[in-house]
Amino acid sequence: MDITTLYSEQAEKSILGACLFHQYLTVKRLINSSDLYLDRHKIIFNACQNVFSQYGEVDITLVGDALKASGNLDEIGGVAYLMQLMNALETTKYTEVYCHLVKRVASRRKVYEFGQTLDDRLANTEQPINEIITDMLHDLKRLQAPDIDDHVIDFADSLSATYDIIAQNVQLHEANRNYTLGVQTGLTLVDHVLDGLRYGDVNVLAGYTGAGKSACVFTIALNAAQKGINRETQRPAKVLIFSGEMTQFAMNNRMLSMESSIDVHTIERGAFTQAEYSRYVSALSKLSNLPIRFKRTTRLNVDDLSVLVEQEIERNGLDLLILDGILQLDTGARHDQDWLRINAIMEMLEHVAITYNITILATHQINRTGAYQKPTLADLKRSSAVEEKAARVLLLWKPDDAQPNLREIVIAKNRHGETGSVPIYFNTETTKFYNLEKSIHRDI
Repeated sequence: MDITTLYSEQAEKSILGACLFHQYLTVKRLINSSDLYLDRHKIIFNACQNVFSQYGEVDITLVGDALKASGNLDEIGGVAYLMQLMNALETTKYTEVYCHLVKRVASRRKVYEFGQTLDDRLANTEQPINEIITDMLHDLKRLQAPDIDDHVIDFADSLSATYDIIAQNVQLHEANRNYTLGVQTGLTLVDHVLDGLRYGDVNVLAGYTGAGKSACVFTIALNAAQKGINRETQRPAKVLIFSGEMTQFAMNNRMLSMESSIDVHTIERGAFTQAEYSRYVSALSKLSNLPIRFKRTTRLNVDDLSVLVEQEIERNGLDLLILDGILQLDTGARHDQDWLRINAIMEMLEHVAITYNITILATHQINRTGAYQKPTLADLKRSSAVEEKAARVLLLWKPDDAQPNLREIVIAKNRHGETGSVPIYFNTETTKFYNLEKSIHRDI
């Protein structure tokens, strides 16, 4: 058999071109370097992996520099070959198709290569034959396609798993009657209604421009990272934040303002009094110890989200993913097709939350009319996909212009229980939200 029939050079070039065109995570989710046949393609793919680990993104310049530093640039054909790879990718629309093609022929090639080892295996007369067979079966198993049992579970087994969870919760309730099922927001009345942001759920916080959506999710991020897990004992939740709307500098200053109680403008200008500077340094020290991580760039393709989350879980663990501005996520849809974009985004968020058992909190816009009257689900922009996929929809608004610091969170959808509205206090100088000790207004 001709081994060259068991790989596709053009498909390999296309997926490497996709890596250089900001689609590394999409490719990484589907293949690994062993699926590539050509040595220089393996070298380039490994360079992409190293670049992503260091910088959080991949492009032709970073990969070229990495290959040059490792002494491999000339071996792979230089920058000119990297340009060929980018030109080989006609469109990013078919990146996954090319990946599946490479994966499919790689599986056939690996089976062929396995067959080539049989003579050597059987020639080892010192190893018992049963051990040889066991080793062969083990190696073949690793090449096997997923079985139906990987995707389907018996009802009895499912019930048994459910019972185990409930039995654990019985013990939790006995140890701590105030425990929460999900990650606490730190906004007491919101947590009382929601029982925290539950694992496997997508939660959407929507509001008009200027209502304080970003400030609210950053407040929740800080609260969760301090003591967001309330089980047998309270402990920090591990948080990952992506913002398509704010720079790292701006996000850091907001959180430092929240913690130090110094207004954001003073921090940004560095116009501290001696006492304020002391508080600032103290806040900086405290926040540095929190388990919060940020996506480095303001660009994120929705198709790359699964791999980003999977890698974060493997490296650091993850409880809460915050996406500030879900319409800032890149999709294959044109920017004038917002309804297609939001549908693709919400489908992926639901998939990621369930698959990786994390909770997601994402911000979204409501129509400007929601600024002047109590908002409803109908005020959501492109609301159908958000209404359908989100487990909870929270609407943030300012109910009384005469009270500029008063905000209200309308719990417009709650898949697990009650709806209602919760008053909260917004400090506009430090951009932090606080509890208001008032009753919950139920039954919107």
